[in-house]
Amino acid sequence: MDTRTLEIGGTQIEFKDAVRRATAHLEGLLALAILAVYTTIITLDVIQRTLWGGSFTWSLDIVLGLFTWMTWLSAAFAVRHRSHLRFTLVRKQLSNRANYVMYWLEYVAWIVVMGLVLRFSVPIFLDRWETGRIVVGTGFVPSALLYLSVPVGMGLIVLRATEQIVRVRNAYRRGEDVTPTASIGTGGEIDD
Repeated sequence: MDTRTLEIGGTQIEFKDAVRRATAHLEGLLALAILAVYTTIITLDVIQRTLWGGSFTWSLDIVLGLFTWMTWLSAAFAVRHRSHLRFTLVRKQLSNRANYVMYWLEYVAWIVVMGLVLRFSVPIFLDRWETGRIVVGTGFVPSALLYLSVPVGMGLIVLRATEQIVRVRNAYRRGEDVTPTASIGTGGEIDD
């Protein structure tokens, strides 16, 4: 076996392809794991309230924080897979060149807006980190971790929008049609 290949389930995969596959769905997998934890906490809290008449003191803060993490990770995943809301009915009427320009406008807007949110969310996170406060009732979960979701999510969205600019540019230069499809999450991929 070559040092640049991995063997998974009897199939050899190049390391570069394995990394590409893993990172293509990173945010989605993390969001799914967070959703499972989020659901478990809510379920346990409902059981706690029903059987013993009280709830965990930390559950609301943790669930809200996990929801924020899940939201921003899912948004980055949607940008990566070009499955966010866009006006495809109008875009289908445009030429390939006009769609190429629209993609540039779309992704530059993502980068500028999310970059601004990233820029202003980092100091807020750092302020929360410096206080050293923990989520009440947990004893060990820093409240700053809940605020970290915004800079991480914005950074991932900026990264994924930049990747999409490169993908669309490469596809356009190869002469491929870059007109978006109306389907969410399928048929909208442009590969390198």
